[in-house]
Amino acid sequence: PLADAWTGDNNDPWGGRWSVEEYSSSGGQTRTTDIQGNRGRMQFSTNSEAAEVVSYLTISPAQDVDVRVQFEVDDATERFGLVARGSFSGDTEFGNDADDTYLAADVGNGEVRLRRVDAGTSSSLTTAGSYTLSTSTKYWLRLWVETADDETRLKVKVWADSASEPDAWTLTATDTDVSQLSAGHVGLYFAAPSTVSTATFLVDEVLAVVGDLPAAPSAMVARAVSDSRIDASWIDESNYESGFALDGSNDGSSWTQLGVSGEGEVNYGEAGLAENTTRHYRVRSLNDAIRADAWTGTNNDPWDPRWQVEEYSATGGQTRDLDIQSNRGEVSFTTNSEATEIVAYQTVSRAEDVNLLAQFELDDTTERFGLVARGDFGAPTTFGNGSSDTYLVADAGNGQVRLRRVDAGTSSDLTTAGSVSLSTSTKYWIRLLVVTNAGDTDLKVKVWEDGDPEPGSWDL
Repeated sequence: PLADAWTGDNNDPWGGRWSVEEYSSSGGQTRTTDIQGNRGRMQFSTNSEAAEVVSYLTISPAQDVDVRVQFEVDDATERFGLVARGSFSGDTEFGNDADDTYLAADVGNGEVRLRRVDAGTSSSLTTAGSYTLSTSTKYWLRLWVETADDETRLKVKVWADSASEPDAWTLTATDTDVSQLSAGHVGLYFAAPSTVSTATFLVDEVLAVVGDLPAAPSAMVARAVSDSRIDASWIDESNYESGFALDGSNDGSSWTQLGVSGEGEVNYGEAGLAENTTRHYRVRSLNDAIRADAWTGTNNDPWDPRWQVEEYSATGGQTRDLDIQSNRGEVSFTTNSEATEIVAYQTVSRAEDVNLLAQFELDDTTERFGLVARGDFGAPTTFGNGSSDTYLVADAGNGQVRLRRVDAGTSSDLTTAGSVSLSTSTKYWIRLLVVTNAGDTDLKVKVWEDGDPEPGSWDL
C-alpha cells in the first residue's frame, strides 16, 4: 500500500515521496501550473494552457489499484477524475500520442463516467450516470481497478464529503481490450470547457492502495540442520509482497501455519522437532493492504472517521480531558493533573503481524513518541497498569530509540536502547514492524527525519 495526503488549501506540502508529473492536452501548449508546489491546487486557463491536464504519480506500475481522493471544483461544468494504468509519452499533449493509453473515472457537467482512452480517442465503458456537482463543495471520488485473465474490471463511486461513503458503486464496467494497456501510472485528471476561462480545482487526501497480487515464491528447499531443526528457504519472485507465510504438515494434507516472515525475508527455521520426523512445507506470498490515512496536528483536516480512537491515560486514575480525534492529531496534556503517558489506539481487527508508520513532531526533546502493537487495555484512566494490560511499543525521544514490552505497568526492554537525537519543531518518521513466528514475536524499528529518504536498515 502506498498512501499520502495532500491538501488543497496550502497548509501542508504534498508528499515529497511521490514524484508528480503534469501533462497537458492543448495543441502543444505547455502548462504553467505546478500542482506539486501549489500543494494540491490545480489552476489553468483553457485558452492558453490546456483543456485537460493530468498529474500522475510515478509509483510502481500497478494493474490492480484502489484510489480515493477528495476534490472541489469552481464550476459545475468542469470534470475531475482518477486515472489508472496510464501511459503517457509527451509532457504537452497527454493522451494524443499513438502509445498513450489510460483508464479513467471522472465526474462533472452532470455526469459520472468510466472511460478508456487510446491515442486521444475516448470510448465509454458503460452508460454514463447522472451526478451534479455544486461549487465550493467537497466531494469524494473512488476508483477500483482489478485485472484478471484477459479483462479489466472497474468500479467508481462519488459522494459528498458531508455524507458517509455509500456501500454501492455508482458505475461498474469491464474492459476486454487490454492488449495495449501497460501496468501504467495512477493519476489525477482535470478538464474544463472553453466557456470556463480559468479552471481551479482543489484536491486533498489522495490515497492509492496498490494491490497487484504478488508472484508465488519459487525453488523452495528444506534441509535438516540438526536432529531437531529443519530450515526452509525459497526465492522471492515478487516486487509486491509484504511477506511470506510458511505452513508445515506431517502428512502433506493437514497444514498449520508456522509463521510469517517480512518483506524480502526468504528463510524460516522450525525447531523443537522429534528425531527422525518427516515434515512437509509450503510457502505463499502475502500482500495485505491495511488502509491508511494521514492525520494533521495543525487542525486543518479531520481524522479519518473510519478509525475509532480511544484514549487511555496512565496517571493514578486521572481522566484526561484532551480529544485527539476532534483535535485532528494534536495531543496536549499537563503532566501534573492529567497524565504522564497517553495512548490513543485504533480499534481495528486484531493483528499479530503489522507494519506501522507515523509522522510526528515534539515540542520538547525529553518527550517520547511511539507506536504500540498487540495492545490490550482495561481501564480508560490507567492504561498499562491493569493486571491484563499488555502491549509492545517502539518509541523515540529523550535521546533514545527503544523497543519494549509492557505487562501490567511493568516495562522491560527487548534490546539495548539506541541513540537518536530529535529536535523540536521538526517532523520525523517512525516505523514499527511486528512479525509473529512460531512461539515468538520479531520487532524492528527505524526513525528518520522528514525530507530524508527512508533508511534501508533498521535502528533496532
